[in-house]
Amino acid sequence: MALEVASSVSNDLQSDIGGLGQAFGDANSPAVALFGSLLEERNRIHGDYPKSDFQFRQRLGEAEGILRELLDSLSFLARWEIRYSESIEPIEGDNGKPDFYGTFRILRGDNSDWDLVEQISSSPLYRGRAYALVDGHILLDLHPYLVVRDCPVCGALEVYYPNSFGEGEANLKSIDRGHPQVCSDDGILRQLRSAFTSL
Repeated sequence: MALEVASSVSNDLQSDIGGLGQAFGDANSPAVALFGSLLEERNRIHGDYPKSDFQFRQRLGEAEGILRELLDSLSFLARWEIRYSESIEPIEGDNGKPDFYGTFRILRGDNSDWDLVEQISSSPLYRGRAYALVDGHILLDLHPYLVVRDCPVCGALEVYYPNSFGEGEANLKSIDRGHPQVCSDDGILRQLRSAFTSL
């Protein structure tokens, strides 16, 4: 599913934003091939598990090598900064057309002190959404693939991804702590159906 989401996001942009297209552009792209190898090994374990210590060490060594290569192929993500839009308002731009002024929280893992920053965009922005700031100047809308909600378990504001969803509810899981949350918001469900049926 991660491959389809990355491909969908990069296709919507019609260009290689921040390395996404290069890493996930087609079936022969580095990250796609490496994910495929790891998935193949995961599925192989269920029926063809290692039968000796030597086999176990050999297959673990291969998997570790693939993981290192995958991390290298995804190193472009270090240039991405995830932001949460707290408030958005339209303003008049320099050319007389509307721009969008937003205040954003920079999402930094389990650090509860998310710094507040301001940014102006010529593209429409929406309050309450997660965006990726790529290479310091391109804002990429990550909604509905990532949503920000108050956590019912710990009470903190957390970033969630849709783990699964059906007709009446979505099961969200926190990226940082793995805390679950059930969401029955009609708007989110409609957007999830629309986003994932097109993949």
